[in-house]
Amino acid sequence: MVEYIPENKKTYLTKQDFIANPYPLERTVGSFINSIDLVTSANLPLRILFKEEIAISSYDTKSLYISLPVSSYGLKKMESFCNSKKVYEGWHLDSKTNMPKEIYANILPHEVFEFPKRFYFKMRNKLFPNLFSSNLRKESEVIDMWFHTIAFYFCWPFYSHSFKKKLRFIMKGYSNMYTCVLANLIQNLGPRDALYIMKWTEEHLAQTLKRVTGLTPSGDIITYDGDIDPSFFTFAQNSYDLPEILKIYSTETIDQYGLENLKNGFSGLNSDKQRVIINRLEEIEKTIQKGNKIVSNEQKRFINKPLGGVGSEYF
Repeated sequence: MVEYIPENKKTYLTKQDFIANPYPLERTVGSFINSIDLVTSANLPLRILFKEEIAISSYDTKSLYISLPVSSYGLKKMESFCNSKKVYEGWHLDSKTNMPKEIYANILPHEVFEFPKRFYFKMRNKLFPNLFSSNLRKESEVIDMWFHTIAFYFCWPFYSHSFKKKLRFIMKGYSNMYTCVLANLIQNLGPRDALYIMKWTEEHLAQTLKRVTGLTPSGDIITYDGDIDPSFFTFAQNSYDLPEILKIYSTETIDQYGLENLKNGFSGLNSDKQRVIINRLEEIEKTIQKGNKIVSNEQKRFINKPLGGVGSEYF
């Protein structure tokens, strides 16, 4: 059950409220039900795999993701799986080095989990939609995974000590999770749109967390032996001596366009002409990445290198 409390915390029931409206809209109670989600051994009887009530998909090379209905049947089946010792205990990443969306739905506050919907709504209602890529206005699992992975990191200070202990294995590998979702974002949307989403997240996620918790999380209180820099709302894919907005493009893209042309002719141009160059770099990057399913090792070396406030003036 979820009770929606007004932000100012000043809405209370009065005797007149009870007569006119026993439960005002400002104190409305809602509810939502998640399915029963399990990660189990892939060695299951075939008769289980064809039950209509069960949703089954591959989790990694050795296990299955199983979703059961919240019902007497689902509870009995869950008990059966647990008794057979086929359910994996603890927390495990999937074959893509991510946590599935269904698990994030259970460990993130509901409003934080729904954060991607807010992004899509804002993008669809921009006053000048032609200035923004269509990639930013349509729902995407790649974008959702970025938001959920980042939200998980910043929700960490608000979890209980016992819950953190259960998730510590996941957080030890967080740097790899972050690199994976960022690489997917760049490959599927292009560097410019990826950076825009990162900057939008940086600006709006803290507001959502403050609204949910009444507190403001501080990135510098989250440390894992220097495993990840808290300032990770930007990235670079090349190490050339170029303006920061050009560092988001791969070495191959810069070389194909012409490094010397960019060094000598970019900074002195007005914003419109710079945007033309960036559009051309986007086209080259897309062509180079077509057919490539992973970011090269050379590119990975530069991902997650904070540059600080890169490129917002070009969106």
